[in-house]
This record gives sequence, structure tokens and C-alpha cells, in this order.
Amino acid sequence: MNTYIKTTNETTNDYFYAFVEFKGSMLLLSSFQGLNKTMHYMMMEKTEKFDISPDQTRLLFMLQNHQNINQNALAKKLNITKATLSVRLQRLEKLGYLTRTQDKNDKRNYILNITKTGEVFIEAAIKIMKEKTMIMFEGVSKEQITVINDVINIMKKNIEKCKGEE
Repeated sequence: MNTYIKTTNETTNDYFYAFVEFKGSMLLLSSFQGLNKTMHYMMMEKTEKFDISPDQTRLLFMLQNHQNINQNALAKKLNITKATLSVRLQRLEKLGYLTRTQDKNDKRNYILNITKTGEVFIEAAIKIMKEKTMIMFEGVSKEQITVINDVINIMKKNIEKCKGEE
């Protein structure tokens, strides 16, 4: 099914170009999704020996950069629900990768920190990520990486604009 976007100048060419632009955008989004899925499964293969998922790995990376953060702030940074975060944290705590300490100022809050075991895992995961990232970006110039990053940042800003719209 073809989707046409009505433009301000209602000529046939404008409909055609809007359609081509829309279709190209959809192909790009599909490529991003495919790349994300491939990277996720690649990391899953590498982290399963630690009995941890790529999402839990991402959580630990975030926690490493934000020591002493509380659960609510971490959930926002990861863009996941508090309930989802709670399940992941319980698993990581059980494995000995992090600690949760009740906040002295607010008993409803827990402060999160990485343990030595968690640090060892993060070091191993970073080594794997560096190796795989170097392979993934082989043949891509620094300039191309900068352009891709700039485009992604523009798209993020545009998504933020859309969040408030109905």
C-alpha cells in the first residue's frame, strides 16, 4: 500500500517526492532496527556466560557512570518503567553485581552501586564491546561516524517534539 503525504504545493511531483522521502525514511528506520537487533543478539551471545542479558549490561554501564543514583532517576535515564527496572535490579543484586541501599533521607528510595564483581563484569563487557565496535565500524571514516551521530541527535530532538503532540 502506498502512502502519500499531502504537501503545500499540490503538484504531482510534490506527492511523488514526499512519497519517496517517506519510503526512504521508513527504510532507514528499518535498517536502524535491524542493526540494533543484530547488536543485541551479538551481545547476548557474549554475555550469557555471565548469566546476564544485554539490557542488564546496559543498566550496569549506566550505573557505572552514575554511582549513588536512585532507582527512579535510573529508570528515567534508561527509559524503562520502575517495575521493569526493579526486576532487573533484583537479578543483578542476586548475582552480586550491585547493591541497593535504602536512602537515609527517603525510606522509599534505594541508592544503587556496583560491586567488585560488577566491575569485573563491566571490564570484560567493555573489552568485548570495543572489539565488536571496531569490527562493525571497519571502513567507516570518522567523518561518516560524525554525520551519523549528528543525524541521530536531530532525530532524537524531533522525537522529543512529537511526544507532546496528539
